Amino acid sequence: ITRSNVGDIPAVRLEAGGYVAAICPDLGANCFLLERDGVSFLRIPPSLETFRRERNVYGMPLLFPPNRIRDGAYRFQGRDYRLPVNEPERGNHIHGFLSGAPFALAGESVGGDACEAIFSYEASAEAPYPAFPHAFRVSLAYSLSHGGLVQRLTVKTLGETDMPLGLGFHTAFNAAFLPGSRAEDYRLLLTVSRQIPLSPERFLPAGDEIADNELLRALRGDGLPPQGAAISCHLRGAAAGLPAAEPGEARLTHLPSGRALVYRTDPRYRFWTLWNQGGDKGFICPEPQTWIIDAPNSPLPPEESGFAALAPGAETTLVSSLAEVGHA
Repeated sequence: ITRSNVGDIPAVRLEAGGYVAAICPDLGANCFLLERDGVSFLRIPPSLETFRRERNVYGMPLLFPPNRIRDGAYRFQGRDYRLPVNEPERGNHIHGFLSGAPFALAGESVGGDACEAIFSYEASAEAPYPAFPHAFRVSLAYSLSHGGLVQRLTVKTLGETDMPLGLGFHTAFNAAFLPGSRAEDYRLLLTVSRQIPLSPERFLPAGDEIADNELLRALRGDGLPPQGAAISCHLRGAAAGLPAAEPGEARLTHLPSGRALVYRTDPRYRFWTLWNQGGDKGFICPEPQTWIIDAPNSPLPPEESGFAALAPGAETTLVSSLAEVGHA
């Protein structure tokens, strides 16, 4: 574990098991670099200035809450919540602000062929999270070993009321992660059960969920090309009304070599947003989310929308991993 810059980006650097990871504490403890033997799996920001300006399209930015909330407003347990409308063109709040918040390095350890660094952020009455009336602590722990990167996200409430809790990551894969390879030689598989239609005006859920179409068949079958066409869709991982018993998985495979990047997500990430910013930028984002877009305003029951809350003093931990498979 070392402190060193990646370009001009200050980072905590982990090296273990043949992998290298870099985390930027100043910008949401985002793990923005994961490499192995010269292969770079995540989209790396070209500069600190670009990273600050476009913090949600590089690495693994933390979303709290994930995706959009209509008008930035909802009501929970008799309290009105009004979050900033930071997507004014659609009238929504989007993604929260944790991806730009400074985290502290709270712990580190090295043992055998593994190492771990833990980062922490705390919202309090003295330093509140923007327009969110709760005290809470968020910890992001990254462990690196020959098995790849393991990420543990822990949220603990520090206040005296139930706290609405929606979590996600805007994880950005390099669409062609092997040097010299072409994006058209890759395919993405995703554990999905249904597509959730979104309104074209506001990108909020609209209409009945779709159980079968060309997109779903590709994601469940031969794979979806990560580039070449625009992708922007919202998907349900676990079947509606049923708890997810198994981790979700996004798998990006280089077909000629069989080498793949495998992203296994905690079962409580029951939804995905899939996005590639027009399909010509060189990346694909399989974004795991614990709740449906606009869950606090959803007419669906919580077991279907994923809407959840943490009781006073309670904490929850979600574990996900990233690793390469098929490497000789």
